[in-house]
Amino acid sequence: MESFKHIVKHSAGSKSISNQERGLWAENTFIRLLESKKIQVLQQRIRMPHGEVDVFARQGSRHFIFEVKYLDNDWRIFERVKLDQIHRMKLNWLYCQKKYGDVSAYIVYVDKNGCCRFVNINE
Repeated sequence: MESFKHIVKHSAGSKSISNQERGLWAENTFIRLLESKKIQVLQQRIRMPHGEVDVFARQGSRHFIFEVKYLDNDWRIFERVKLDQIHRMKLNWLYCQKKYGDVSAYIVYVDKNGCCRFVNINE
């Protein structure tokens, strides 16, 4: 168990790490989930016409754009993404639809246990 001390010490729930580090932890946790589902991550933190997208991925001919958020408290789920950010994600989704065809857009909330929750925003 001694060799796993650093994982516990630096887990996303730790108060000693910054919000940016928590965000990167959430993105990397989510990317590992995608890879386990055989979804190919094409780019991380990609610039698109209407702002940055955290993860751009593909499975076969279907493409995905993801905004990934670390969620420390379920009650704060709607505070984590503002309306203007959702609007920019939808504009990027429309842009990708024209360029790639079949595209889905999601906001993904990752909690301190690595559990991922998805909100489909292309509807």
